[in-house]
Amino acid sequence: MNLYDVSRETMHMFDEYEKILKEWQKKFNLIGNSTIGKIWSRHFLDSALAYEELKSSLVEKNKKSFSLIDVGTGAGFPGLVIALLFVETKIKCDIYLIESNKKKIRFLNAVIKSLNLKVTVINNRVENENRKYDYIVSRAFAPLEKLLRLIQNIYDKKTTLILFKGKTWKKEVNIIKKNWNIGRLLVKNNNDLNKSQGVLLVMTSLIKKR
Repeated sequence: MNLYDVSRETMHMFDEYEKILKEWQKKFNLIGNSTIGKIWSRHFLDSALAYEELKSSLVEKNKKSFSLIDVGTGAGFPGLVIALLFVETKIKCDIYLIESNKKKIRFLNAVIKSLNLKVTVINNRVENENRKYDYIVSRAFAPLEKLLRLIQNIYDKKTTLILFKGKTWKKEVNIIKKNWNIGRLLVKNNNDLNKSQGVLLVMTSLIKKR
């Protein structure tokens, strides 16, 4: 995490996050057991890629505040990591995590309370929400075509989507192009420590074809 030049205080917050996650993992299946020993590389650093893209987007748009929702946040990736990395900035963050699994919701609220974060957890299914957001992030939630159907009530043409996708991303993008116009599509290679062959898809001006 020192790649992001965070303070000692923020590093301690990540340490606490890791501690709570490991404690809860003993009782609940929050993350894959094979990744327990790789929380920093597989989850924290990987999620931080979205923070870097978000920060660049804010600079490009000259924005000092934003609203963001993490769809299917699970154990808080990437939403809670983004929230932690923005703690020391002067940017006003309005961050929401949406999750329907009650055990995961309890875990998320425990982390938020322990770290004193200003993050809201929404106990709902995303297709039942209708508030619009500046940014939508999602990691390992659903195939792209299904995800776009589920989130169509929470974005508009000004919304930016920052999505983690696996090695089948090209096939998924080709499928959605049949029914969606994408104003802008950026593909960032995810050169994480685990060589996942994944990418970060950044999409703007997404409009459903009639």
